[in-house]
Order: sequence, then C-alpha cells, then structure tokens
Amino acid sequence: MEMVKLYIENWLYPARDYAWLCEIGLYLALIALVNLFFKRAVGRYQHRVHLQENDWRLHLDYVFFAPVRALLWIFFALFAINLATSRLGHLGAWFDDQAVRNASIIGCAMWMLLRWKTVFQQTLTARRSTGKSVLDPHSIQIMGKIFSFVVLFTGLLIVLRIFGLDMMPLMAFGGIGAAAAGIASKDVIANFFGGLVIHLTRPFTVNELIEMPEKKIVGHIEAIGWYFTMLRDLQKRPTWIPNAAFSTDVMINQSRVTHRRIDEIISIRFEDASRASALIEKIRADLALRKEIDHSQPVYIFVDALAASTIDIHLTAYTHNTPYENFIKIKQEVLLKAYELLRQEGADLAVRTIK
Repeated sequence: MEMVKLYIENWLYPARDYAWLCEIGLYLALIALVNLFFKRAVGRYQHRVHLQENDWRLHLDYVFFAPVRALLWIFFALFAINLATSRLGHLGAWFDDQAVRNASIIGCAMWMLLRWKTVFQQTLTARRSTGKSVLDPHSIQIMGKIFSFVVLFTGLLIVLRIFGLDMMPLMAFGGIGAAAAGIASKDVIANFFGGLVIHLTRPFTVNELIEMPEKKIVGHIEAIGWYFTMLRDLQKRPTWIPNAAFSTDVMINQSRVTHRRIDEIISIRFEDASRASALIEKIRADLALRKEIDHSQPVYIFVDALAASTIDIHLTAYTHNTPYENFIKIKQEVLLKAYELLRQEGADLAVRTIK
C-alpha cells in the first residue's frame, strides 16, 4: 500500500508545476459562460419588452457585445500574464496590471457610449422620416459630434490620470501651444468657430436659399462644414464661403420670408388723367378679391408722381405665397388684370420720353 501511495505522489508531483495552466483554462471557460449568459440576458430583455424597429434598445447587442467581449479578453490576458509571471518569476516592475485594468474599463465604457451614440442617431433619423421626431438631421449630426468630443476628451483625461500623469503641466503646455497655434492660424480658428456658431444658431439649413448682398451671392445651401459652407448659385456654380464671413456680412435667408412684395409702377398718359381715379379703384377692388394677397398687410395703390411725360401709379401689395415661382405667377396675373382694367377705361400705357 505504501508503494502504491508513493508511486501516485511521484506521478502527480511534476503535474503540480503546471496547475496554473488548469487555472487559465477554467478562467477561459468562465469567460465563455459569462459571454453566453450576457447574450441570452439581452436577447430575453428585447423579446420581453416587444421593441419596435426604431427603438434604440433593439440594438443593445451591437452596443454592448463587442466592448464587453473585448473587456473580458483583456481581463483574461491580465490574469494569464499575472499567473504565468508569478509562477515563472519574470514579472517586470514596469507592469501595472491594476492601471491597465482600470484604463481598459474606461476605454470599453467609451466604446459603448460611442456605439450607443451611433444607434441613437440612426433611431432619431428613422423617427424623423416617420414624423415622430422634431429634430432635423443637421441638429442630430451636431449633437452627435459634440457628444463624441465630450466622451473622448473626458475618457482621455481619466486614462492619463490612471497612469499617474500630472495634468496641470500638460494643460499648461497645451495652453501655450494653443495660444501659439491660434496666433498663427487665426483665420482657420475664426472659420471653425463661425461653423460652430452656424451649427448652434442655425440661421440657415441645407437646401435653403440665402443671399449675401455685400458679396452679391445668391444660392441654395448644399453643405455646411466646419470651415466652409458650400452653396450653388443661380447659375448653378458651386461656391465655397468661409464660415467667418457669416459673422461679419449681412445674410438674408430667402427661404424663411413670410411674404413677398409686389412693388410696381404703372405709367399712363397725361391725357388719361381723368381716368386715373376710376382705374385705381378698380385695381384696388380686384386685389381685394384675391386670396393670394395678404390683406392684413398694407395695400397701396395711388398716384406716385407726375413725370415728364407720364402719370405714375404705384402699386404695392404682399402675397402669402413665398416660393418665387408662385409669387411670379401671382404678380403676372395682377399686372395683366391691371392692364385689362386700364384698357376697359379707355386709357393706355404711356411711352416714356428719354432725355
């Protein structure tokens, strides 16, 4: 019996030196079980709450699986390294597994937040297409960029702090460098902040028609960048405008006007002076019947001037229809009707004398 016991101990003793390999195997199996449990738990939650297609919670697997899996594998690698080095005696003094573990947790949390941001943006865009969201795609995009910047910047500061880096000298050096870079590239910074102001205040959005009278530019906005805003003018030429220009020059957003004004001069002959009053009353009565004219706004029809060879009747009215093509059509109808009424009165348009 003693011989058998001695034989078993002699056979098992060399295997004790490799028991840590079994520990690594058990840890690996535990990771596989945790991963399987987490996946099934998320699947059951999604099935239980009956999520709709445009609900961001439907994509929880995309948000969590890859970061959690990466974190588990990092923990496994740290465990294996610690176990192996403690058995083999080659642990370097430079290796701080606790700092690496904490930094990995912060990094994977940042990864989850950025993935959640992507899913949330897609959800808001889908709801926008069905009319369930009040946010436009431009606002969703700028909110996503600001969120990404905050997450990355905050995460970077925390990771640097974990590894024991003093942030005060780094921030002081960064402030000096930023001041030098700002002096050297003030135009770039001005355009960048101009783009930020455009994103925040939204004086115009994509597809809107704007006019810059000082630069004699009129066109539809096609893209709003951080440095340039691209529009296509009325001759269909692409035009890139530095964003800083919108902070210094006057800009008119033609797409947001509430009315368009008909402002015309009708010149009749001097010999038709006796018919002017009747003609004005008939034109005023015609405008009063038109639904396209906003009668809460001033409607002026009066003799404006006695010119060298004409009597000038000034016609001013405001239309509800702000699209330019509709406005032109209404203006055409008003002017043609005015000429018809003028002919009915036996009057005619005057021929101006050019001196």
